[in-house]
Amino acid sequence: MIDTALHALGGLGAALVDPANIATAREVADFRSDVMLYEFKRDLNRYLQRLGESSPVHSIRDLIRFNEARPQEMLRFGQVRLLAAQSTNGLRTETYRRSRAEDLRISEPTESIG
Repeated sequence: MIDTALHALGGLGAALVDPANIATAREVADFRSDVMLYEFKRDLNRYLQRLGESSPVHSIRDLIRFNEARPQEMLRFGQVRLLAAQSTNGLRTETYRRSRAEDLRISEPTESIG
């Protein structure tokens, strides 16, 4: 399946590098970034705030409470990510800035391809 996809990409002109030898691969595997939770909270709150008055939720906090009030229907898969996102303190915090900087550092290419 992967070989088929790689063959198709190569046939479309993609430059395939095998092995990729990514210098920061181990760091990426070991690093647990909080960036997604911070940005998820910001963006989901923005979306929910734009919903009309007929919506029962306008924030992650509202959504968590809505789900907790309906455990049989809404908590089948839990809400671990919602709770984790709700516990973040905004994109100006040192935790977010450090995590974001580390994301950027380990995603920088170390050499050009081609």
